[in-house]
Order: sequence, then C-alpha cells, then structure tokens
Amino acid sequence: MDQEQLVNDAAQAESSNASAADGIEDNYRIVRELKNNSQGETLLVKSKDTGKFFVLKHIYGIDLAYKKLASFSDPALPQIIYANENSAAGITTVIEEYLTGTTLDEWMKQRELEPIGDELAKMIFTQLAGGMKALHDKAIMHRAISPKNIMFMGGRVKFIGLDHAAEGKNYEDVSVYKGMIGFAPPEQSVMGRTDFRSDVYSLGMTMQNFLGADYKGKYEKVLKRCLDSSPDERYSNGNQLLKAVKNAGTISPYKIAAACAAIYVLILGGIWFTNHFYDPVKDMQTKQAFAREQKAAAVEAADLQLERGMGAEAAGDGSAAVSASDGSGSFAKGKLGVSLAFPDRPQEENAGVTVVHMGKASDLSDAGGSKGGQAVSFPNNAKLVLSIKNNTDSDIKNPIVKVIPYNVDLAKIDDPPNTITSHQAKAVEYRRDINIPAGGELKFEIPLGKAVLLSPSGQDSALKVVLRSDNYADTAAKMTFAFK
Repeated sequence: MDQEQLVNDAAQAESSNASAADGIEDNYRIVRELKNNSQGETLLVKSKDTGKFFVLKHIYGIDLAYKKLASFSDPALPQIIYANENSAAGITTVIEEYLTGTTLDEWMKQRELEPIGDELAKMIFTQLAGGMKALHDKAIMHRAISPKNIMFMGGRVKFIGLDHAAEGKNYEDVSVYKGMIGFAPPEQSVMGRTDFRSDVYSLGMTMQNFLGADYKGKYEKVLKRCLDSSPDERYSNGNQLLKAVKNAGTISPYKIAAACAAIYVLILGGIWFTNHFYDPVKDMQTKQAFAREQKAAAVEAADLQLERGMGAEAAGDGSAAVSASDGSGSFAKGKLGVSLAFPDRPQEENAGVTVVHMGKASDLSDAGGSKGGQAVSFPNNAKLVLSIKNNTDSDIKNPIVKVIPYNVDLAKIDDPPNTITSHQAKAVEYRRDINIPAGGELKFEIPLGKAVLLSPSGQDSALKVVLRSDNYADTAAKMTFAFK
C-alpha cells in the first residue's frame, strides 16, 4: 500500500466529524463481503477517488483500541485509515489497509506443518516483536496473537485480529478476555486477565508452533522465557522481547573473554611443546619425502588420463567429451519458448502480450458476497494453458511456474494434480518434479474456475507467468483480460 496514499486517506477521514460517520463510507464502493458474523461485518471496498482497495468493518462493540491505533503506524501493523464509535448504536466503524496474502496458520498448513528454519524465524520473530513493541509503547495490548491473526506477505508479516486489542498496561486497566485457545497464557485462558506479558507468551507460543516442539536453535532460550507459566519470569513487554530476539545466538562479552584466555593458554602450551620436542631436521626430511610422493602420484595420474583419452578417441563414442562437460550444476544454454492460452475465448497477441477478449462483464457470474460491486468470477471451466518449448541444449530440470495476478484474486483456485503448489502473498507457485528434454515440450494447465476479477470494467486485469528451473534463469509471459 502506497504510504502517501494511506496518509491522504487518513487525512480525508480525519476531516470528517463523528456525526458524519456514515458519510465517509460514501467515498468507497463495496466490492464484496469478506465476513459476517455475530461480532460484526467486514467488507472489501474500493476508494472512488483513487481506485485503491480497503477493508471496511462494522464491529458490534465500543471502547475498542482502534482510535488509538489510527494515531500511529508500524510496518508490522495494518494502517488504520479511519475509526469512529457510535455509542448509541454500540457500533465501531473502521476503515483499514487491505492486506493481500495468507495467514500464517494457512501457510503452515500448506507446508504440512513442516517446522521453519532459523533464518525465516529471524525474519518473522523480529518483525512481530517490533510490532508488539509499537503496540506496547502506545499502551495497547493485542490479546489475540496466534497464527490465524498474523498475515504473511512474502518477506513481510503483519498482526491482524485487532478487534480485541485494548488500551492499558495491567490487569486492572482492561476487560476480561480469554484469548485464542492454545495460544493464550494460563492467567488469560483461565481468568481472562491480560497485560503486556500475556502478549509475550502468545507470540512465544506462536513461534514455538512454527519452529516445532523439539526446537533446539538460537531462539530456544528466548522461547523458554516467553513461555514461562509465571508472568513475572517472562519478558515484561515488547521492547524487552525485541532486544532478546535481536541478540539471540550472539556471544556475551564474558564468553568472548573466556575464549581469548583459553586461546592464550593454548598458544603458550604450543610454544613450550615446540621448544622441547620439535626436531627441524626430521621435519625437513618428512616434507621432502611427502613432496616426492606427490610428484610420483601426479605423473601416474597424467599417464592414466592420457590412456583414457586415447581409448575414447579410438572407440569414437564421445565418452571423453561427456565426462568433461556433462553440465551438472551449470545453466542450460539457449532459450525457452513460453506461450499462454485461455481456451474457449477469442485471443490475440499484442506486443508480446496475450490479450483475451472476455465479452461483457455482466455476462459473467457475480463473485458471491459483493453488494453492488463489480467483481465477477471466471467461468467454471476457465483455465490457463501454459506451453513450454525447450529450445536449449539441456534438459530443463524441475520447472517452477509462478502466477502473479493484477486485480485478480487467486486465493480459492484449485490445485492442479501432480504438482507441488504454494499459495504465496497474492501469487501462486507450482513446481513439477520432472525434466523437459532438450527439444521437448510441456503443456501445463492451471484451473481458474474459482478466480475472481476484482474490477473488470475499471483497472486492467492480468496474469503474469514467470518460469524458472534448477538450471534456467527466469523468463516470463503476460496475459490480459479485455471487456466490452
């Protein structure tokens, strides 16, 4: 989300007074409903002025933390554009940044709950601890931290699920809330009591969930302190936790001093040993004998290589050339031919881009849940057909196809068979554990029946396909969807 645009929308919202809470919603067009339950209604909306997407919430409750949240920003928190409470109706209206990605809970399920490594843990833990510090610095408790309330967007993570966030620093400042089952600390899950240390426990349990129950890496001591059953033994707030995460795995000055002392002792011992037992004449004789052995081995190896070369040449089978240049670990030379097709719809090539003519948007089915919006679904039998022609000098190993959408929602599309599929932030990545032989061709079909065109009559809708493999750099093709 463009930061300048967020600021502009925030300024626009600020200029509207509380009595005009309903009026500000007139600046946005509803695209579709995201959620509707006993706690409130969540809608995907689009700014009539800028065309940017936002989330509009009507929450059945007041005295929430959203007004305070709208007063600051942090990379690990969604930008709150507008917040207003209607005390008489008991409803809080919120407009916030629209995040495109997947929750960490869904992401871990896609990984079949395989534990993450320390490098990825460092990225996630550091960003979330920073977001927690930003909340605690403003005297806000999240109170519902869990993998379901964290969005993963490539190299970034953000807290969501702020409906239960509360202003305060200790148990007496906030109402009772028992948190997320399995991630809330004992004092919260049993008695509903929360303070900053409760958030520390929940984030520690979340990271433990990612790293595995038997984790023994650099964050082991940090997690142990986060998850102490006694709040007094945990980090007291996000600031302390962030420092601990950044310092995890580093060596303390005391340990460095001890290691230096040990090295000093070893050096002194080595000097004493040399002075008492080292014989320079014997050492020189040993080195000369070793050099003679190495020279003899080199001559023998050269003779053997010559014999092999002559034998291969005489046989005429090219085995010498193959063994010298089998290409293992090197990139294929040449170019892959990549073409895209969308069956059952007229299409044409325009400046290297495949343009699919979809007809009238009104002829397509409405994307369920939209209230007066223009989002439509692809036809049920829609599919993207990717043809890969191997014009290189080598087999293409384990091709990986990444589909990047523009104004298209791919969150619910079906996975193709015999394919390793990864739903990433907005994009979808497919891996085939096969080889495409030199001169060969592979057709790959991606179902699009559940994809949603978010704004067919407005901004351009397109799919960019990026292809790479273990031994071939990226190449790409693009398909756009045109409407009457």
